[in-house]
Amino acid sequence: MERFSKIKGPQPLEVTKILSSPEPKTIWGSSFFIEKHQREIGWFCHQSGILAHIESGQISIRSESGSLILASGDVIFVPPNCPHLKQQLGVETYGWCINLPASICRKLQTEIILLQSTEVLLAVGRRISEYERSNSHSKQKNLLASVLVEEVKNARAALGGKIPVPISDSLRRVAEQLTSTPSDMQSINFWAKSAGMSRRTFTRAFKNETGLSFSTWRRRIKISAAIRDLENGRSVADIAFYLGYQNPSTFNALFKKQFGMSPSEFVRKYIERSRK
Repeated sequence: MERFSKIKGPQPLEVTKILSSPEPKTIWGSSFFIEKHQREIGWFCHQSGILAHIESGQISIRSESGSLILASGDVIFVPPNCPHLKQQLGVETYGWCINLPASICRKLQTEIILLQSTEVLLAVGRRISEYERSNSHSKQKNLLASVLVEEVKNARAALGGKIPVPISDSLRRVAEQLTSTPSDMQSINFWAKSAGMSRRTFTRAFKNETGLSFSTWRRRIKISAAIRDLENGRSVADIAFYLGYQNPSTFNALFKKQFGMSPSEFVRKYIERSRK
């Protein structure tokens, strides 16, 4: 993701300008690594579409269409000419990134979207990420590019959805800690004190910056972590205890409130079906 053109400093989206090197004519990729303490905040925009896979770590992305947290295993597509803010979340993050010419992206999504990954998408993406920037064509490169585009075009939106990220430093630090430890069950008072605020100021500021109450936001973090664990085959009971619930039935009720079905039903309907 270092390949994006960068607009320095946090700026309102309405004044962000598109700065970019000439659009490449063919698909190309690279790996990326963000150091643990590289707390960079910057606006990015590129004439190419971007497909990125987070192999380990966490970052957040914000644009006019919303905000989301990317964690290990996530795949994101960013359409061409889409200004977005990238924020480091305090852990080492690495993965691969594919640049897709705008002509290819006409068939794809028009907003930043978190995608459900498939084995084919990840395998092809990882292979293409080894192609350095070049306008040279090859039979294998063209074939892999066509497969990747079809996988992205047909991919479903990720089940966890977008999770807004607070803007201010004090609240963003709280979000970082909770994202890295979804099992946390500390009280709102504890986190308000951690942010140097009263409970009332904390809850009001959190709602203003994310559009969600703190309790709702934290539940989304837990649900997102639960989905990743369900996809990895972890049992519902293990997930419930890991996320800090003393009784799996409490977790089941929370999950059902979010999706209208139990975790087991969710696995059968979405996860097992996607593997067939």
